[in-house]
Amino acid sequence: MQPYNPRSDRSQAAYNEEIAGRKADFDLSKETILEEFEHWVIIENRFPYDNIARINHLLVSKEPISSIIVADQVVKNEYDFIMSQLASSDDYDAYIENFPKATTVKTHHHLHLIAWHNSA
Repeated sequence: MQPYNPRSDRSQAAYNEEIAGRKADFDLSKETILEEFEHWVIIENRFPYDNIARINHLLVSKEPISSIIVADQVVKNEYDFIMSQLASSDDYDAYIENFPKATTVKTHHHLHLIAWHNSA
C-alpha cells in the first residue's frame, strides 16, 4: 500500500520534474508573490497539496534560513506578526510545516497555508 499523497498525480509529476531538474535549491524570482513583507513572502504554491486543499499558498523566508529556530530575532518577530495576522483572518484554515527530514527546500524556511476543500 502506497502512502497517501496530498498532491494530485498531476501536481506530483510537475513537482518531481522540478526537483529532478533543479540546479539551485530555491529561486524566488520564479514564484508568483501574493504578498510581500520585509523578510517573508506569501507565494502561490506551484505544486499544491491539491488532494486536500482548495488553496495552498506558501509563507517563505526571503533570505536563506533552514529553520525559524536559527533565524535572527528581527526575522522571528516579523514571522510571529504575520502568523498572528493569518490566524485572525478568514483566508486560511490551517498551516502545515514539514520537519527538516521531509523538506525538499532546505535553504528557505517555509510552511503551507491551507484552505480545505470543504471550507467556504
